[in-house]
Amino acid sequence: MSATAAWRCGLIVALTAAVLPACAGPERAAPAGGGGGSPPGVAEMRGGEAGERVPGEYIVAVEDEGGPADIDAAFAAHGPDIVRDMGRGRFLIRLADDPGPRAVAEAAAAAPAILHAEPNRIYRTPTPPNSGKRFGE
Repeated sequence: MSATAAWRCGLIVALTAAVLPACAGPERAAPAGGGGGSPPGVAEMRGGEAGERVPGEYIVAVEDEGGPADIDAAFAAHGPDIVRDMGRGRFLIRLADDPGPRAVAEAAAAAPAILHAEPNRIYRTPTPPNSGKRFGE
């Protein structure tokens, strides 16, 4: 390798090492103490009751032979309303009296035709650093 090619290669490596961490933005950069920590927004994507959700809305999956009648029977005490058939045995429902994700999951587990129920979560697109717009806007 010639001296010029080696110099160019070194320059590319140095620039890459300097620029990539800055492109990651504050939500991806490592904390000043050097520790690992989770970036903001990770709790929104985990299971359980963490993260934002649309209050009273759940996505319910039913077995092949199940359907709206099974959903009405399983959640009758909470005033279910089927908002949309999402296909493949999944329905978006709204409960007039929302007991919370844990109680809905327990009701779903007790119903034989319902495979599972989960909150209708809100996911946000990250904002690029130094920009007032989100990706895709």
